[in-house]
Amino acid sequence: VELAVLLGADRGTAEKEMSAALEFERKLANFSLPREERRNVTKLYNPMTLEELQRKYQSIPWLEYFNTLLPSKVQVRSDEIIIVTVPSYLEKFEKFIAETDKRTQANYVMWRGAAASVSYLNEAARKLQLDYTTALTGKGEREPRWKECVGVVTASLANAIGSLYVRRHFKEEARSDALEMVGDIRTSFLEI
Repeated sequence: VELAVLLGADRGTAEKEMSAALEFERKLANFSLPREERRNVTKLYNPMTLEELQRKYQSIPWLEYFNTLLPSKVQVRSDEIIIVTVPSYLEKFEKFIAETDKRTQANYVMWRGAAASVSYLNEAARKLQLDYTTALTGKGEREPRWKECVGVVTASLANAIGSLYVRRHFKEEARSDALEMVGDIRTSFLEI
């Protein structure tokens, strides 16, 4: 609520609508599999084509969604096979979305977007984030700004940073050892 007010929302409206958005998130979280079931890789492996996905869960234009989400050079077809990790989540999600008003959905998306962007905002917004994190976790101090920046760069450029690290610090003998280990792992998987 405080972040919404900081960004210009009316406090009364923000309290009412953020309460609905929080309840929306709580219900979404209840659709998730329990932790024990998420460890069962077999249960999470549900291959199906996008066409099958569309037939099962018709309220979302899946092909359009993936082709919009992916870079323009990458186009998927309806016969593309994907792995749906938790089909029951999609069933519940589809029903839930149909029953939830658009305003609550929009507020939830905006709230999550704003929450994900707080570290890029001004000091007042960052203090609100710290207060919230402190209330949840008890950790009352923020990382130094430079560490936050390094974290953002590392997350955004993980492949480039990994490549740079390998070029600078990975010895050729370690590379051959790693390739041998990958080969052994591959062989073990094929034997399963």
